[in-house]
Amino acid sequence: MYVKQISSLLKKYSALLLISLCLFSYTSYSYAVEESTIEPKRNQVELSSIFQEKFFLEEILKKKDNDFFRVLLKTQNEETIRSLKVLGKDLKTFETFSGVAVTISKGDLLKQVERGNILAVWKNSVIKTTSSDTQLTSLGLIRGVDDYNSKIKSQVLWDLGFFGNDTLVAILDTGIKANHPALGTNMDGQNRIINGWNFLDDNANVEDDNGHGTEVAGIIGSNGLSGYERGVAPNCNFLIGKILSYDATGSVEDLIDGIDWAVTNGADIINLSLGKVVTDKESPEVEAVNNAVENGVIVCVASGNSRGIAEFGYNDKYTVLSPGIAMKAITVGAVDNNNLLYEESSAGPVTVNYNDTSDSFLFDSMNLDATWLKPDVVAPGVMLNTTSTDIQGTTIVSGTSYSTAVVSGICSLLKQKYPYSEPSVLKASFLETSESLTIEYLSPFAEPISLFVSQIYQGAGLVDTNESSIYLQDPERITIWPSNLPFTRNIYLKNERQSFYFHLFINEEIDSLIVSLPPPLSDFFKFTIPAVYDIGQYDILVEFSSENQFTGHVVSKIYFNASSVIYSIDVDFYVRLGIGRILLDSNEIGDQEFFSLFGNLNDFTNIARNYGLVPKVLKRDVDSIQLNQLNLNDYEIITLINHNSSLLHEFSSLDASSISDYIYSNGVYEGGTIIILPSQESDITSINSLLGALNTSYIPTGLINETIDLSLNGHTLTIYHNNITDIFIPSSFEVIKVNDSSNTIADRFVSFDNRSNNGSLLLAMNDLGMFLNSPYLYNPFKMDYDISNLVLNFGDNYELLNNIIENSVVTAVNFNYSISDLVVVQVKETLEIRVNASNSYKPLTNWDFYISVERNDLIIARNFDILDCENGTYIFNFDPANYSISPGKYTLSVRSPAGTYSWLIHVLAKISWGPIVIEISLAVCIVYLLVTRKKRVK
Repeated sequence: MYVKQISSLLKKYSALLLISLCLFSYTSYSYAVEESTIEPKRNQVELSSIFQEKFFLEEILKKKDNDFFRVLLKTQNEETIRSLKVLGKDLKTFETFSGVAVTISKGDLLKQVERGNILAVWKNSVIKTTSSDTQLTSLGLIRGVDDYNSKIKSQVLWDLGFFGNDTLVAILDTGIKANHPALGTNMDGQNRIINGWNFLDDNANVEDDNGHGTEVAGIIGSNGLSGYERGVAPNCNFLIGKILSYDATGSVEDLIDGIDWAVTNGADIINLSLGKVVTDKESPEVEAVNNAVENGVIVCVASGNSRGIAEFGYNDKYTVLSPGIAMKAITVGAVDNNNLLYEESSAGPVTVNYNDTSDSFLFDSMNLDATWLKPDVVAPGVMLNTTSTDIQGTTIVSGTSYSTAVVSGICSLLKQKYPYSEPSVLKASFLETSESLTIEYLSPFAEPISLFVSQIYQGAGLVDTNESSIYLQDPERITIWPSNLPFTRNIYLKNERQSFYFHLFINEEIDSLIVSLPPPLSDFFKFTIPAVYDIGQYDILVEFSSENQFTGHVVSKIYFNASSVIYSIDVDFYVRLGIGRILLDSNEIGDQEFFSLFGNLNDFTNIARNYGLVPKVLKRDVDSIQLNQLNLNDYEIITLINHNSSLLHEFSSLDASSISDYIYSNGVYEGGTIIILPSQESDITSINSLLGALNTSYIPTGLINETIDLSLNGHTLTIYHNNITDIFIPSSFEVIKVNDSSNTIADRFVSFDNRSNNGSLLLAMNDLGMFLNSPYLYNPFKMDYDISNLVLNFGDNYELLNNIIENSVVTAVNFNYSISDLVVVQVKETLEIRVNASNSYKPLTNWDFYISVERNDLIIARNFDILDCENGTYIFNFDPANYSISPGKYTLSVRSPAGTYSWLIHVLAKISWGPIVIEISLAVCIVYLLVTRKKRVK
């Protein structure tokens, strides 16, 4: 009976049971899919995308949860700001920065980050003035007090009655000596300090307790009364924001506060003679400056005094400070009375120049992606006479703080004459009319030489008040800056990618703008111009790629048609095939660093690229890596720079053994080149510790100078080789010039050509001056050179380095590619690609390859993961599923600096049974219900 009851119940409710099982199956499947998409908690890698300064993240992670920090941050929404008011202290909002400042504990901050409420975090960092020492040395030149008003031609506008009347200049600095007779009133004796605020003490006391702000104010607008010299705009008015303390330091938060205050109080110009290291190119102070300009305020910012100094690793480039990196600011470098670039005036291009992980400055390895050109212009900034907090006298000052003040004064004059000019148009007037600097001097052979100063040092050049004024009467429709691309470097290896900005200024209303890129530029450059044509500055990101098949020299132009008026900028670069790698090992630390490459290492790496060498920089005092820790066989050329055993990182016996194995593995010469580049400070014992492993040594001749004879047609060296067959290390040398008046030492220095197809055993050079290649004659490192030393070390260093690399290049390199016969691949099937890489004498290990997948010349995906590499054999496993690409026909390519190899493949879909089973089960349920449904009884 019970069996019949159960059978009846099952029959009665079987449909419902089947539907339930189907729905349960579907629900379980759906839940499994949804569960796999749950976002995990943020780990430290994800934290690094929120904390924009890596050193600050490391600092926070080492602290306790209840430790408090003052931070600047951006939030997800207003609700988060309300939460931060409760969790933190002293929360502050801003007008020109779309974020807040708050004091908050580590624990509460990280919780907000983990919940996704925080978009970005920055430390409230220190910011300081950019003035410098006036005790400067020079080589054979007289550096004197600079008559800056005469140089920039202020008098032309003064004669027309323009003195900066009714313009308002905000000086955010250390304050001002308010009762100074040259500063407190204008030329008519009327009060000119319209408003002032002390952001440090939150009161109206802006008395200068340092002197820097008073010095800057005097250059901008000293009234010229009571025997004082005139500033550039003697009748302008002042807003004084005291954001820096007695020691000329302040905070990013106070700087942004000051910018907000200046904009709110109607400033026409903001002068920022200050800066900080660049920890993030999109940091809060940069955003604040750019937004101030968008609000109609001209902002002039110092580039910084960071070039060639110890704190920046004696770098010659990449030293512009923040907020001087702000794209829309007018960023100013400095020149002296000789119109020579001030030796500490910061140079571009823009990059993060602060080490994220070790809280120290970067040296040679700079990330130049999405960079832009700074400074914009230069102005007088060395030995300027200006007002002092000591009312009885004046002071002589130097630095980009003061060249910035000069440009702020010019802006005041131009703003009075052209009150309706937009900040971008006024900036364009400087870029269009400034005088490009060249250095004219005599070689040691009394030959006249003209040296062009790169835009990364001088921007558009030396400002000219009169020329800018003339330009503003009838500006060009558009301005494109910089005037040539690419500005980062001009030699690329195959398959290199880089991005950088150029700036488009629309100076008057236009109805159309068409850009033309003649072949082959369209294969290299990708960018988008604005869809609207309002007056303003537009920052255009260019994606540069050398992934097409072209190699060689590209010289062309990019054309801009602005309402039927044609403008253009120049394009000039090379693309080379990679044939090997060069290791640049700089064994330096401390005060002796100036004997090495540093900023000029960029020149060396560029030369290496020109010969197809992929450069790797090993900086000992940053990387703390010894030679014996590297696989030297990864490199075709090893360059050992400036060995000095008296310093921290001397060469060890293991280093010497590594060098020996590199040259004579198993007692047989297997090829490769070693370049030794010692300086005058290098220790012979240290050098011989390496050479001894090769059963040889360097023995100086005892002569004061070796001789290079430049009169020989073959341009070979007449040097006593110290009875060493394969090694050449000359001592310091002098030049003999016989019947030859057309070339300098640089054109004639060619090292011996003793290489085989396998490379040169050893090649060396001992000339300190070869590395000191900067666009000025002043000694950048404050060494006590004299004229005889200048002659001794004179030369075009680029050519010297070029000759060294030319005589050490290995040229025979081979790549063999293979793929299985299968060119049709299904999703979730793996296709194996094998690459064999070698030159004439050894395999190329750890060469850079990557896979790309393309359709219609558009790269769909790329993968840099090398799954296996042994003895120069690379195995890539291509799995379409890993790329998330849809079925279709694609081009599969293996790319490297040595070129590209491609296959056509057809990706097919693969059936996935899980969802189909569910769909079938649901269909069966529905059919079953229809079939088993009882007919209605009529």
